[in-house]
Amino acid sequence: MPDRIRGGIVSDLPALIRIDEIAQSSAKRRAQLEQALASGQCFVVLEHDEVIGFITLSYTFFGCGFIPLLVVAASHRRRGTALRLLDVAREQCRTEKLFSSANQSNFTAARLFAKAGYVESGRIDNLDPGDPEIVFFFAGR
Repeated sequence: MPDRIRGGIVSDLPALIRIDEIAQSSAKRRAQLEQALASGQCFVVLEHDEVIGFITLSYTFFGCGFIPLLVVAASHRRRGTALRLLDVAREQCRTEKLFSSANQSNFTAARLFAKAGYVESGRIDNLDPGDPEIVFFFAGR
């Protein structure tokens, strides 16, 4: 079980890259993580002082809170860590509304969002060919 959650700091970047497979090969993703850490919009979950997951927040989605990234290390999945990170995002969100999204094919994310109190709020076509992006809204406020 995770020990604690805290605000991410710039020196967490190598740990985030280690658990985020996309960041390992994408300079764009690494830059996104650096920006989230530098702006205080990243929260990390620790177990025995090791980063095992993180979540980022932004406010560029029509002026509302938005969760662009939620990553949990493969070896720590299905233990409630992602739900705890979603709780932190809700607590830290500075706007009344909070959204996130996932590809339609990402059934795991859809189940997670439903379990956390999110509802489907729309669909965006043409981001990933043949796999629309589903927007989720936290309806529990």
